[in-house]
Amino acid sequence: MDAQPERVPARWGFGIGAAYQGVVTALTAPFLRANLILQTQDANPRVISGEIPRYRSAVDFLRRTAAEDGLASLWRGHNPLSPTTWLNRASLFGLKEGTRNLLVGRTGQSETFTGELSVNAASGVVAAAGSQAIAFPLDHASTRVAADIGGKQFSGVIDCLRQKASGPAGVSGLYEGFPLSSMPSMVRVSVNLCVNDTLNRYNPYQQESVLSRYACAHVAAICARIFGHPIDITVRHVLFDFRNEYKGFADCFSKLSKEGKLFRGLASPPLFLRPAIPLFVYGEAKGLLLLFLHAFDLINILLSVFDSFQTAGIPLLAMFRFPVF
Repeated sequence: MDAQPERVPARWGFGIGAAYQGVVTALTAPFLRANLILQTQDANPRVISGEIPRYRSAVDFLRRTAAEDGLASLWRGHNPLSPTTWLNRASLFGLKEGTRNLLVGRTGQSETFTGELSVNAASGVVAAAGSQAIAFPLDHASTRVAADIGGKQFSGVIDCLRQKASGPAGVSGLYEGFPLSSMPSMVRVSVNLCVNDTLNRYNPYQQESVLSRYACAHVAAICARIFGHPIDITVRHVLFDFRNEYKGFADCFSKLSKEGKLFRGLASPPLFLRPAIPLFVYGEAKGLLLLFLHAFDLINILLSVFDSFQTAGIPLLAMFRFPVF
């Protein structure tokens, strides 16, 4: 028997996504910034000129930056309390729940596999496209700010966005390269959401087993990786086509397909594991919220019964007193 999913308000998805991303960012941002600096420091003019000595390792970056610029500078560009940090994940889950509620509200809960898959696919595509449109300029600005050693170029993410928008291209410059760069992520995220929701809908152990729910998220992550990998490989070849071998995305995809390169590097265990975690945590958090609300509703019912007895003049507590002989 398949489990009937409960409809969740879009604001729940937004709130859970924001909380999850805020916690993850608070824990990982210093290491992400250290990795980014180590990858880009050889192209930094201040490092090239010798003004700033090269960082030898991530530990060296963390130690020197905390000593020179303060501990808070390790979260530069990725402040967990800033909307620019958690808006991506929050908008993703919020749009997913909102789109699903809209479709189910108009057509009703589908009883067929095809109908359920269609609703999940539509909500996944809308959520992926919408969150990418919101997050693309924010991610670009966060990366630029995090790579700005010493904070000489930008005072923050908002300042970076303002400088980019005031350039020759205007506001449209914030989305330079958006269609091609965001295509792999859109495919992966939409497939991930669609497969996970569909599997959980028909998971016979969905209510009883946490392992079965994680298995659904894990299988969804694998499917997303399989569908998104060829797109990702093609986009990278187009972006780094220094010898002008390809006429565009379609031409590059066709040539790579003939050469058998579309699935090269697909079998990478860490890349299969990581995308499953956010979706699994989101599902568990959503379940806990539903459980809390059901408990709250039960308390309200009991209080209403108590008030009814009191209004009728019947002391409810007296019903539970044992007679004294």
